[in-house]
Amino acid sequence: MSQAVHSGSFLASSGDWAQRALALAYSLRTAAFSGGDVGGIVVMGRRTYESLPRTSLPGRELWVLSRTLKTGSAPGVSVLPSWQALLEKSAQVEKPLFFAGGADIFRQALELPSVQTLYLSWVMTAVEGNTYFPPISEEWQPIRWEVFNKGPGVPIPFIFVVYHR
Repeated sequence: MSQAVHSGSFLASSGDWAQRALALAYSLRTAAFSGGDVGGIVVMGRRTYESLPRTSLPGRELWVLSRTLKTGSAPGVSVLPSWQALLEKSAQVEKPLFFAGGADIFRQALELPSVQTLYLSWVMTAVEGNTYFPPISEEWQPIRWEVFNKGPGVPIPFIFVVYHR
C-alpha cells in the first residue's frame, strides 16, 4: 500500500477574510495536486470534508474520520469513527492513500512508517491562523519542486514540493 500526505502549511483560522484566503490556498494546492490522487483514497477529517465545495471528488474514494458524521452521507464516501478503524480498513485495500487534513490527520499520517512521500504547497502570503501543518523533520528531503508565479489562474504565488524519506 502506498501512502502520501498532501497539504499546505497553514490550515485554519477564523473570520471571513481568513476563510477566503483558506479557500484560495486550497484551490491553489488542489490545482498543483490535481490528478495525482485519481484512483486512490483520499483521507480527511470531518471539518476538511465539510470545507469541500462538493460532497465527493470524481475518480477518488473519500474516507472521512469522524465520530459525528453519518455513514452514507454521499456516494463514494466512507465514514470511519477512529484512527484505528482507518488503519484496519487500509490494511484491506490495494489502492494508494492520500491524507488531505486536518492537522491531527497530518500529524498521525506523518508518524506512519508506510508514508514515504509528502506533497506540500507553500503559499507565499502572510495569513494569521491558529492551526498549522506539523513541523517537517529532517528525514524528509525535497526531491522535486515547482514554482507557480502570480499570473492568470494563480492569484497568489506558491511552491509545490515533493518530499521523500
